[in-house]
Amino acid sequence: MTDGDVRRAVWSWNTNDKGVEEFGSGKFGAYGLGGNSAYGTNYLINAPEMYLNQAEGYLRSSSADITNAQNALLVVAKRNPAITSVADLPSDKDGLMSFIQEERARELFQEGHRLYDLRRWDVSANLAQDNVSYPEIDWAITGFKISDCVYPIPADEINAGFGVTQNEGWQTTFPKK
Repeated sequence: MTDGDVRRAVWSWNTNDKGVEEFGSGKFGAYGLGGNSAYGTNYLINAPEMYLNQAEGYLRSSSADITNAQNALLVVAKRNPAITSVADLPSDKDGLMSFIQEERARELFQEGHRLYDLRRWDVSANLAQDNVSYPEIDWAITGFKISDCVYPIPADEINAGFGVTQNEGWQTTFPKK
């Protein structure tokens, strides 16, 4: 994220009692004001998400409509002052999809969409922060593909007699340190 990006204002870094700089808060840091969630911005659906969904939909359509995808993406991407027109966005399908993925990570930060995005895109991620020290983050698990993770089916569902069988090998799909 560039220094001029308006979304940077919701990030804060604090120094803990051991003198280590760590992530302080983001969009939902306002909950500390008496614990009242009304101060937060916890929307279920918001306009930037809809524009990003629209841009991704245009790219995934059978004709891969680059122009409409760029126009939908521009609405959100203009929060970065370096982006002023569609000419500042990638012009090919792969580049535009990569930009949309990065933009969703920036725009929807702390809104609970990341897991579903990573699963839908079938991409790898780094998990479990061991040591957060700005600007470097020490990841305990790197390159984990969330779409490979499956959970066990509860025994009650299997024993109900409707032919449900257990996900084979589910124990081996969880991330390991």
